[in-house]
Amino acid sequence: MEMAEIYFDGSSKPNPGKMKIGAVVKFGDRQVMLSKEMGEGTNNMAEYLALLEALKVALEMGAKKVKIFGDSTLVVEQLSGNYRVRSSKLKPIYEEVKRLLSKFEDWSIEWIPEEYNSEAHNLSQ
Repeated sequence: MEMAEIYFDGSSKPNPGKMKIGAVVKFGDRQVMLSKEMGEGTNNMAEYLALLEALKVALEMGAKKVKIFGDSTLVVEQLSGNYRVRSSKLKPIYEEVKRLLSKFEDWSIEWIPEEYNSEAHNLSQ
């Protein structure tokens, strides 16, 4: 088993405000759930930070490939190359996510509706 699945979500209350991230990393029969506060920032920053933390876990677990699922259109479209990263606050986090993604043999990212991302969403609240 070398494929991990990641479900990620982030929130900021208010926006911008206190960020919280949530993610679920599934690898074989193992599952890691992440939920933590990340300081001050925007909702989009929190989404990226959730994915960043989840990618670190997937690498630590030994995943060679990763399938990523999230309900953030912005993150999915930017990582797919369809949207440019214009925000100076997002750019460094985006670059770090891309750097970690390059460590996998293969990866994909897919937008899913919020109701299919409820575990990660609940962890980010």
